[in-house]
Amino acid sequence: MNSDYVGNEEQPITNEEQTEEQKVMELVKNQYGTDQGVTFNIANKEGSIYHVSVNDAETTVVLAWYTVDISTGTVTQ
Repeated sequence: MNSDYVGNEEQPITNEEQTEEQKVMELVKNQYGTDQGVTFNIANKEGSIYHVSVNDAETTVVLAWYTVDISTGTVTQ
């Protein structure tokens, strides 16, 4: 075991290191405006198009749906 390892939660993630799914989640969080009291879930992926739901963290009720085209960075509700 390498004792020099620092987990991802302790390191800032640069744009180059982000996975496609992390980029999708960040785009939706920015569009929705907050991540307090909600969760974001990728429900489906079709090519470069992701469908993401915003759910109430306590009840899991869907509050909003977003479509993200990761190739263009376009987010629509």
